[in-house]
Amino acid sequence: MSDNMTSPNRGENALSVTEGAATLASLREKLEPSENEETAEEIEAEAEPEEGEVEAQADGDESIAADDSESSDEGEESQDRITLPDGAEIAVRLVASSLTLDSTLLRVQDGEFGGELPLSDTDFHAGVYTLQFAWGPELATQPIRKLMVETEWGELQGEVQRDLGVFFGTPMEEKAQQRELLGFYRAALDELEGTRDFMLVVGAQARGKRNKLLDDAERAARIRGNPLAKLHKGLFAGKTLRIDEWRELIDLRVPELANKYANLESIPYVAKEPHAAYHLVVLAQQIVKHAKLESRLVYDALGLGAHPGNYVADYDFPPEVEKRHTIQKIRGVADSIRAYLEIE
Repeated sequence: MSDNMTSPNRGENALSVTEGAATLASLREKLEPSENEETAEEIEAEAEPEEGEVEAQADGDESIAADDSESSDEGEESQDRITLPDGAEIAVRLVASSLTLDSTLLRVQDGEFGGELPLSDTDFHAGVYTLQFAWGPELATQPIRKLMVETEWGELQGEVQRDLGVFFGTPMEEKAQQRELLGFYRAALDELEGTRDFMLVVGAQARGKRNKLLDDAERAARIRGNPLAKLHKGLFAGKTLRIDEWRELIDLRVPELANKYANLESIPYVAKEPHAAYHLVVLAQQIVKHAKLESRLVYDALGLGAHPGNYVADYDFPPEVEKRHTIQKIRGVADSIRAYLEIE
């Protein structure tokens, strides 16, 4: 059994699914791929997408149903075929990294189904995605559910589905975009972690101390290269903190820098690396939180009292302890992004 491969044009706002037989394979247990099934990597390597508009084919049993010629190994559960009656709705999902990116429902009519899957993101990273067709009792109206139970559905529980490979773009595009994506994350991590280090240094200086980060040549260089470093001289008149300039740093400059990464719309190819994208948003939020906590500690040390710009909503511990926890979270989130993307 070979999966269909479709190559829709990037920039389209919908993926067309042609008519297909309303027959799905039901798995009592999750089966391992058989020897003649292609893996996603093999599909990706063998795919040669044609130019122009290509539909996501769902032609009869070959694309939607389990192939009768396949046999499972001894001891594995067999596959059951389910033919959906007219009126049943099939869920169509576009999936990447086990996350559903877009979905719709297609209704079975005259034993077939077809329609379009709207795409919310037109900036798809080139590569292999999964187009998943599924049906489960929760999708059925009571008459359909009753009909299925009385006929072939019987005692089977859970969802039945069929997956197809979907290739966006070309292999050459995929390689170029992956280099671009990794470059973006390296730069983002360098900028956000550099902001954390800069705030640690100037926060200590404002309290009349010296942070040991300045003794680390690599991190000191990152601090000097951070966009906020140009504000350093203006923060102090000799050893005295200039409050107006400090408030500009905390209230405007740090959020302005972090906000470049604080929402998914500003991150490229979210559908390709959703886990890294979500973690980058969290990292940006924690950078702002750390700056506010640093400012709170500076105000406490200088006896300046409370300031609304230092307020942190998710506050569980005294400022010094909360700051340590926030620094640990920043480190952990940044490390998880690097591990997920396999970058240094």
